[in-house]
Amino acid sequence: MRVLGRYHHKSESQLPYIELRMDKLLSRLNRKILLIPPWQDLCIGLAPFTKLAITFSLPFGLNTLRKEDVADRWGEKLGTNFVQTQYWYAIPVIVPAAKIYSFMRRRRWI
Repeated sequence: MRVLGRYHHKSESQLPYIELRMDKLLSRLNRKILLIPPWQDLCIGLAPFTKLAITFSLPFGLNTLRKEDVADRWGEKLGTNFVQTQYWYAIPVIVPAAKIYSFMRRRRWI
């Protein structure tokens, strides 16, 4: 139900690939938030960053539970790095807005 994407391993007949469930990604978002370009990248872009992070952790042989935790942390780092690089000028607005948005989501106000 909460799966936003999956990583498919390489097989004999197919290269590895990442499958993203755009309907799930978009359904959990407030449409007004998607009008703001940095929020588009953050909300939609974190899923691919997390899936890419899983591919980074595969060679290290981490167990499944730890691999997901590592992937989530790396996904956040990749997403943060992207926003800092792409929207460096908006950081003074993005950081407080992200904290407020996170607080409101935890309280289930939005």
